[in-house]
Amino acid sequence: MCVGKFTNNLHSNSSRLLNDFDGESGRKMWYQYWDYCIRNERDFWKHFNYIIQNPVKHGLVSSLGDAYYYKFSSNPVWFGRFGREGLDESFIKYPMRDWTPTIMDD
Repeated sequence: MCVGKFTNNLHSNSSRLLNDFDGESGRKMWYQYWDYCIRNERDFWKHFNYIIQNPVKHGLVSSLGDAYYYKFSSNPVWFGRFGREGLDESFIKYPMRDWTPTIMDD
């Protein structure tokens, strides 16, 4: 099965299950899927930083410090591996284009 078809099935089935659980109908849980191939180390770290900072960007936590511990992501694992200084350094060296929080915002 190709990645696109697998992802489409995953999104359709999980949306249906979550809507059934909540008693909702027609709510779309997943959207904007596309394949992307990491081009180089800089590209990898930009995407990595996006993932780490995503809980702050979308208002799920109030600060980047809180995002390091966000339990619904892999952030605690990466925080444990790189520490705050290592992650902060990656944010400075490989900033995201569309949004960057203040590093010491907590």
